[in-house]
Amino acid sequence: MTAFSAVLTTPVLILAWAPLPQHEILYGAVSLTLATIVQIVVAGPFYPSALRALLFTRVIEMDLLIVLSTSTAYIFSIIAFAYQVRGHPLLSGEFFETSTLLVTLIMLGRLVSAFARHKAVESISIRSLQIETALLLDRDGSGVQEIDARLLQYGDIFKVIPDSRIATDGIVVSGESEVDESNMTGEAVPVEKSAGSNIIAGCLNGSGTLIVRLTCLPGENTISEIAAMIDAAKFSKPKIQQLADQVASYFVPVIVVLTLITFAIWVAVGIAIQHQSKSSAVVQALTYAISVLIVSCPCAIGLAVPMVAVIAGGVGARHGVVFKSAETIEIARK
Repeated sequence: MTAFSAVLTTPVLILAWAPLPQHEILYGAVSLTLATIVQIVVAGPFYPSALRALLFTRVIEMDLLIVLSTSTAYIFSIIAFAYQVRGHPLLSGEFFETSTLLVTLIMLGRLVSAFARHKAVESISIRSLQIETALLLDRDGSGVQEIDARLLQYGDIFKVIPDSRIATDGIVVSGESEVDESNMTGEAVPVEKSAGSNIIAGCLNGSGTLIVRLTCLPGENTISEIAAMIDAAKFSKPKIQQLADQVASYFVPVIVVLTLITFAIWVAVGIAIQHQSKSSAVVQALTYAISVLIVSCPCAIGLAVPMVAVIAGGVGARHGVVFKSAETIEIARK
């Protein structure tokens, strides 16, 4: 959707800023068509989200600011274009490039944010230590077959060959080897394993071969438990997040009030000081009011703390430190 918005926005920017021959009506009609598609198709999902939050939860979200700024610029441009078609162009002219570019930049920002979060979590996910296959021994111990690790059941006995990761938690039945548990326990030196020793999923086997009886299914082993704690920490809120949410909840109303104040002041300035007509003063004031909305949108306050919690939790997991909650990360900085 971001690419689609960018493709439609580029011609609007060219028509608005490039030194082209004077065909204002034609350029305006093309810009109106493209801006309408962007406003309906790309910015459309912001409208129900903002209205639901406002009507049902009485919460004024950032989406409302996006809706107000883009819609105001778009509607004003339509009115300005209509006056231009009638032969009475407004002083400010139409600026469809403002609404389309704003929508595109918002979509680009969200795409970059989502991509950064996905890559951060993916690259440092502890679930990557879980191998996909296991070597299952037959009941009589005469043969070995490679199966999907998710098919392992309680009572199964599997084989761990040298220099391979352990499929799931278990107890060594026979064999001797040394196992690198540093990614789970932080132990720097490989641990000797023999009959009766417990082994942990995701650890790296050494030079020996181990025959292991399963004690935990792959979906319930140590890797899954740690990954569940990391996920819980990602979605929990530290105390600083409550402050950020509180600031964000006041941000949009404050911006709306400042916009109205800006509009009123510039109407008064246009009429009393610049001696403009009422219509000209209103048009000028409206452009300044739209500018206040646009430069205030979007706001990173609501994204900053969650992004830090996600990345900090993932980086900690990569280094063998698991945060059970986002509040723990907040305390750790001290």
